[in-house]
Amino acid sequence: MSDKIRQYLRQAEEAERMAQGAADEEERAAFERIAALWRDMAETRRHLKTQEG
Repeated sequence: MSDKIRQYLRQAEEAERMAQGAADEEERAAFERIAALWRDMAETRRHLKTQEG
């Protein structure tokens, strides 16, 4: 796994932690969306890396 993918996954984990500590449902949902975006970026990067060879 590349450093960039690991970085994206760490960002996702941090956003998930922030969601758990959120003050209200709106804030929690926002952090959950951010976490999902970071995970999507990691998956996209992984997919691109496999296509490169």
